Amino acid sequence: MKSCRIGLSLSLWLFAAAAHAAAAIGVATLADAGTLVLRGATWYRLAPGVAIEDGDIVATDGREQAQVEFAGGSIASLAGDAQVLLAAAPGAVPSLTLHAGWLKAAVKPPG
Repeated sequence: MKSCRIGLSLSLWLFAAAAHAAAAIGVATLADAGTLVLRGATWYRLAPGVAIEDGDIVATDGREQAQVEFAGGSIASLAGDAQVLLAAAPGAVPSLTLHAGWLKAAVKPPG
């Protein structure tokens, strides 16, 4: 009985870890000091190498810049007083909704 509970706990933990890993849609490759990411209901400082997840909002302030590289090779760069919502279903092309500021993108076609 005890081994059954341990096995069940381990399998649920592995399932949760896999689901969390699948949520990443890109990686921040450039983030100036004041760049923030809104994940859930909390603002965090964005640093290069941080995974960008579905539903994140990236915000830059003033003269700052941030760059996100997506799994398919596309790149999005934010500048100025910008806010962008990044969303994508697993395996789908990411969509970006610019709320304010400047956005420059280099998009690679799928496939």
